Amino acid sequence: MGHAYPTMNLWFKIAPEGTALHSDAFREAAGSDEGWKATVIAGKMITLTAYDLLTNPDKVKGIQEKFKELKAKEGK
Repeated sequence: MGHAYPTMNLWFKIAPEGTALHSDAFREAAGSDEGWKATVIAGKMITLTAYDLLTNPDKVKGIQEKFKELKAKEGK
């Protein structure tokens, strides 16, 4: 979908540096208090970003125009 519409991919830290993704250690970190706190903060970030975009249509238009400009540079 990201080839046709502007998208984002959110990464946030829930485990110590060097912890392998999809490992038992990563799962344990995700279920920890610190992992939960990081997830709540990330959720708030997403919510506030959505609110910002829903209440600022000019910002959305600017993002769409920049996306089209970048795609045109790629020849798409």
